[in-house]
Amino acid sequence: VIIQLPDGASLERTDSVTKKVRDILLKTPGVQDVVSISGLNFLTFANQSNSAAEFAILKPWEERGSELTASMIVNSVRPKLFMIPESIVLSFRPTLEFRGWVPLEVSSLKLKT
Repeated sequence: VIIQLPDGASLERTDSVTKKVRDILLKTPGVQDVVSISGLNFLTFANQSNSAAEFAILKPWEERGSELTASMIVNSVRPKLFMIPESIVLSFRPTLEFRGWVPLEVSSLKLKT
């Protein structure tokens, strides 16, 4: 979920909207947790107090079943997110195609060599 408030909006105001989005996502069937990043425009990777991003961590497929695919979950939250008047909130299903470089660290205590 990408969150954009008007130019000049404070980080506190952005955090207030982020909390509303987080609450909506956490009440959504199939969502296990939410990771929030405030102060970053995720489309341009610029530091901006009026921007934020939220990432919904979905429950394992075995717990969600075929009626709660990622696309169905995105479609179910979209109308609720549009009801937040103080910002533009866009929800989308991420793909493997990504515009930027993403660091990835994998660790396990059970690695074998």
